[in-house]
Amino acid sequence: MRSIYAVACSAMVMLSGFTACNNDDNKFELSSEQIAHYEKNHEYIREKALEKDENGNLVYQQIVKDGDTTLYRIIDRKAETPKYPTSSSKLHFTLEGHYIDGTVFQKKITENFVVGELITGLRYVILDTSVGDSIEAIIPSDLGYDYQLGMGTVPFGSTLIFNYRVEDSK
Repeated sequence: MRSIYAVACSAMVMLSGFTACNNDDNKFELSSEQIAHYEKNHEYIREKALEKDENGNLVYQQIVKDGDTTLYRIIDRKAETPKYPTSSSKLHFTLEGHYIDGTVFQKKITENFVVGELITGLRYVILDTSVGDSIEAIIPSDLGYDYQLGMGTVPFGSTLIFNYRVEDSK
């Protein structure tokens, strides 16, 4: 029942966002600045996906889901034996986030979250990495906060870069 309620609430938020952004012709239109921002952010992800280390290996792992690509790299591996969370796991983790230009949108926090309640792209990375790993995740806008259509504090089309470590999973 809670999931039906959550889907209904999400649909209402999306509908109100589309309605609020419509012009007189009942169409959603992006400004040239928004389009340029979106394209710049997608180009950033394409470049990072091709980045190689000194040995010629790709730096970032790729997760392709929902028609888009999320990137991540393991900065530091803490656990000797990997322990992977599930979508219902409650995580205790430290997280900070910034845009591709380095502007911080999420100051460093240590919080508890259920994996299934996180934004889609971050959820995919967390489910693919082990508890204890220090991760840099690059989330395309379509798997981040784009449902807000630029109405929130995150600009439309923004790629999100998170640095985090899941300390515990229950």
